[in-house]
Amino acid sequence: MKVLKFGGTSLGSAACFEQVRDIITNIDGSKIVVCSAMAGVTNMLVELVEAIKNDKRDSGKEIILQLQEHHENTVDILRIDAKASKVLKESIASIVKELSYLIDKAFSIELQNQIVTFGEVLSTRVFSGYLASIGVNNTLLMAKDFMYTDSSGSPDITTIREYLNDILQTHKEEKLFITQGFICKDVQGRVNNLGRGGSDYSGTIIGAALQVEEVQIWSDIDGVHNNDPRYVDNTSSIPLLSYQEASVLASFGAKVLHPQTVKPLVDLKIPLYLKNTFTPSATGTKIGDNISPPGIKSIAVKDNMVWLKIRDIPKNENYSLYDKVFTLCNAYQFPVIMMDNVENGLFLVIEKTDKISEFLYQLKQGFDIDFDLPYSVICIGGNSIMKGPNRGHVFGALGAIPIKMISFESAGNYVLLLVKTEEKIDVMQQLHQKLFHEHVELDMV
Repeated sequence: MKVLKFGGTSLGSAACFEQVRDIITNIDGSKIVVCSAMAGVTNMLVELVEAIKNDKRDSGKEIILQLQEHHENTVDILRIDAKASKVLKESIASIVKELSYLIDKAFSIELQNQIVTFGEVLSTRVFSGYLASIGVNNTLLMAKDFMYTDSSGSPDITTIREYLNDILQTHKEEKLFITQGFICKDVQGRVNNLGRGGSDYSGTIIGAALQVEEVQIWSDIDGVHNNDPRYVDNTSSIPLLSYQEASVLASFGAKVLHPQTVKPLVDLKIPLYLKNTFTPSATGTKIGDNISPPGIKSIAVKDNMVWLKIRDIPKNENYSLYDKVFTLCNAYQFPVIMMDNVENGLFLVIEKTDKISEFLYQLKQGFDIDFDLPYSVICIGGNSIMKGPNRGHVFGALGAIPIKMISFESAGNYVLLLVKTEEKIDVMQQLHQKLFHEHVELDMV
């Protein structure tokens, strides 16, 4: 069995549905297809949540009407018979009616978590019904029937495996299953979600639970690129990455992957393929249990960073500045992205959240602090990039770049650079030219 996950842009229109149909019907064997919401729909649901939060029920009702019309228009454009179209529209109306019941409830995080999952429910119902109407047999599975998380919010792989196997046993002859990404249930049985981009994670969780042959993630880009194509021209896809390389790049902003995506596959050595829905013949990227060749693979960027300089105020206390600062970081759930020592203090880089003001206030109660924002962390990642000639290429590329801080991973597989966000694009373009063009030309001389 294989797991194929399709993102929102891959399911953005009726034409996209037809493209995805062609992809899945040309892949042999049993398949579970994991779908995101149609492009833009999750944003509409977030707007609906905001309308409820701000007691703007009329605006919320208008958003619900737009959601219904959007999915019904997709059905109209798809080339299916009138009877199938009628059935699909009735299903859409039923789902929208369920969503409408929620609009008069008081805002809560639980309500928010429930509302934002309706996009996946709608997209899979339309896609599954469309396939059935053109003779592509499939079974629609509801993720909330098997995708459970544990008390820490992490996927409960054992429980997921048990529920999924029981469900699949009742459909022994079926070769194609359609289900939702993103959606899960917590230990209390409440509908929840895996966070933005969590549909990728859903795909690899299902893959690990069923120990499938491979997992494929289809999007609008042909794999992991050697730089961010939103900011840099002439990027190219990387054909092969190790799990470790992919995880680092995802953690530091590679948009093609959710940071947690690779984790469920590592111990089981299940390969992950990243492919482009709109150019399916393109090679894409394979991520697996392989030792990829040494070298610089990619540049990624993570925004919304805060730089901190913290100096101790001498007091008669029994624990160090480090103990106090990191205890506070843990209390406010601020992972430390970068760190460096300074006399009687340290430099820290953390990601800005809505808790940052309170966190800074607490720091000021015990320390002299200075801070600045916004910053971006640029990651130069690969395999053994700080060994041999690669080390020279990296340092040569950093020459005239305005860096606030620099950090080297102990194994020499990636380097982190802290730069002002307003300068990040220029820095990424400079690095791209020096690391992927100039040094290649020098090597060929």
